[in-house]
Amino acid sequence: MTTVSTASATHGTRLTALDVLRGIAILGTLGTNIWVFSAAGTPLFTALTQTQVGIQSIFEVFSNGKFLSLLAMLFGVGIAIQFDAAQRRAQAWPRSYLWRATLLFLEGLLHFTLLFEGDILMGYAITAVIVALLLRHGERAIYWGLGIAATLHLTLSISLAALVGSAETWGKRQRQPRASTPTQRC
Repeated sequence: MTTVSTASATHGTRLTALDVLRGIAILGTLGTNIWVFSAAGTPLFTALTQTQVGIQSIFEVFSNGKFLSLLAMLFGVGIAIQFDAAQRRAQAWPRSYLWRATLLFLEGLLHFTLLFEGDILMGYAITAVIVALLLRHGERAIYWGLGIAATLHLTLSISLAALVGSAETWGKRQRQPRASTPTQRC
């Protein structure tokens, strides 16, 4: 089994620093989303997004991406802590964690359906199940999972780049005026 060190977390206690960081990440993401939700569709929003370097772009670069990255890292730390706790208690992994991931997926589905189609909770839930199962099967499974994920990522990235490149080339050909060709009479 894979060993994850969480020496500073004793049985039954919470790590206050992690909770504070989670709060910062969630509030930062919420603040960014409130700004985007409240401005979308307004003339001001349209004017700002049409400028070369709009305020929204600057705001997103310096806030939303950072908060989402912090949240993703803390999500991984949370999985590691829970895995370590299950090992210390000699509990089957990922039995209770799969229930948490299911609830997270359902919450994300509701959020996606009712509020915002850019929801990340369902993606976190699916990732949590995959990571939990990889942890269950040990280090070798983790390396295989990383290899498969890297291969899939590279394949999709290269395919998408090739598709966009060929679409641009096709678009340029369509815009060029065609030379008239003489017709032959038989």
